[in-house]
Amino acid sequence: MIAVWAVLLIFSVVAYGVLVALVIPNAFLNTGFSMSEPTDRGLKNIVEPRGRTIVYEPSIKFRKYVKQYLISDRGGRKILLCKTDESVRYLDYDVAMYDRRKHLVKVLNVKELIEKPGYTQELELPEAVAFVSLILNEADDTRFEEKLLKPVSKGKMGGYIVVSSLCSIFEIAFAKVCCANLFGGVFKESYLIETTSVIVTCVFALVAVVVNIVVAAIAIKRRNGKPAVEGEQK
Repeated sequence: MIAVWAVLLIFSVVAYGVLVALVIPNAFLNTGFSMSEPTDRGLKNIVEPRGRTIVYEPSIKFRKYVKQYLISDRGGRKILLCKTDESVRYLDYDVAMYDRRKHLVKVLNVKELIEKPGYTQELELPEAVAFVSLILNEADDTRFEEKLLKPVSKGKMGGYIVVSSLCSIFEIAFAKVCCANLFGGVFKESYLIETTSVIVTCVFALVAVVVNIVVAAIAIKRRNGKPAVEGEQK
């Protein structure tokens, strides 16, 4: 019977770790992208013997720094190339990539020192990408406050805190029962209900709730700030 309680304790700790680290944050803190479809305007569709090139214009607020960009598909190689103002020397931008159905499939962050005035380096795109949207974060000393991620709502924030706190309290109580059966012997009942033991359990539970709130605040602040992206190129 002792072996059973030991297995239950180990299983509960592992399950708790997976829930708190992966399942609950993904359920409550993943809010999706605010730019669900491509927004930039296509200007030219150039059909060539070896492929096709489409020229786009970014949002008005970015055109001072990035005049146009093109997606070129030649010989099975798809690239993105931006035409910049010749005075621009540094760009930090996000490339939101969409498939043919205009579903967002990837976001890539690029930080680049412009070596050839007027043009960025070629950025190779996955074959599945059919459209992109260009979002500038920084151009030389100018910064833009663009957010690709939707902010975490108060409801989701509250749900995350409540569910993760309840899981923590349940795990502490269950671990106490397991330890009582493993190490309490004939005194296991008193170990469970003794006043000092109950107080210690409540203190642990309170600490766990506070930790969950702090972790939630940090995670939400990061997600509501500059968005994390799926990849980065420098």
